[in-house]
Amino acid sequence: MTHSPAPLLLIGAGGHARSVAQACAPRYEATAYADPTAATDPVLGGLVHAGDDEACRAGREWAAMEAVITAGTGSDGSLTLRRKLIDAYGERPYATIVSPSAFVAPTATLGKGTAVMHNAVVNACTETGRHCVINTAAVIEHDCRLGENVFAGPGAIVCGGVTVGNDVFIGAGAVLRPGIRVCDRAVIGLGAAVCGDITEPGTYAGVPARLIKKS
Repeated sequence: MTHSPAPLLLIGAGGHARSVAQACAPRYEATAYADPTAATDPVLGGLVHAGDDEACRAGREWAAMEAVITAGTGSDGSLTLRRKLIDAYGERPYATIVSPSAFVAPTATLGKGTAVMHNAVVNACTETGRHCVINTAAVIEHDCRLGENVFAGPGAIVCGGVTVGNDVFIGAGAVLRPGIRVCDRAVIGLGAAVCGDITEPGTYAGVPARLIKKS
């Protein structure tokens, strides 16, 4: 029996929103988006503009629709905007998005509002918190624990048994060594190699990764 895709509300209308809109089928169909400005691009331009965040939260027609936070990151890897939106929208129905080309192990658990993008892998016995992003071709290996609002960039590799706190950005191509722990609000730069525990919030870069800027 064929089921029609469920309508999906995108909270944010930038590049990440366009990617999610094209990764959510066949379970979901992007229907509307919340953003201060109406989109004109080929992906979002044909969807319903639900208004800015205040208007969207007040609109009854959007209250029951499953949603996903599709705001991306700041130029410095900041997840501040995503965190503000998570807190502002609070408890409402959230979708879990898994691209048809991604692999999520049957023993893995994804938190509500998480998006696993094209060709990404979430392996055995891993758990993510709510509102995580496992971006294009990123790999989260077995037995990892990711907190809420973790953003793993394209091609990032989180090796087995890693524990990641809340609001952590892992840059494209970064690699985290097996078994390490990363504290809340860490920013791991592009291509960094994290070889030991990160215990202080801040920005880390290099091979091996070192603290270059305190939060």
